[in-house]
Amino acid sequence: MNYISQLYIVCVFVRIGFMYLAYLSIQYNKYYKTFSGFYAVLGIGSIYHWIYKYRKKGGFNQSIWWDYLRPFHGFMFFIAAYLIYQKNILFIPTLLLDTIVSIYGHLQFHYF
Repeated sequence: MNYISQLYIVCVFVRIGFMYLAYLSIQYNKYYKTFSGFYAVLGIGSIYHWIYKYRKKGGFNQSIWWDYLRPFHGFMFFIAAYLIYQKNILFIPTLLLDTIVSIYGHLQFHYF
């Protein structure tokens, strides 16, 4: 397994960690608006980068292979932001689907 794939595994666990924290924020009725805003900003950033193609290199100086996934990520982040704001736990399958599609894209680019 190459170094980028090891870092990607960490990224997946960070995503799952944020999902869990967002879930807890809804359950305890604290900071859920913060998570809603966080995912809305992620959605705006994804769409912005897809439209303007500002960055050509990603983290760790790798080429940005995931540009075709940015509209999907942005859309899913917007849906998650709305669901979190509404205190609807259906944001979890939304973000899990986003993560699964991302994992598939990573595997397709690096291994197939």
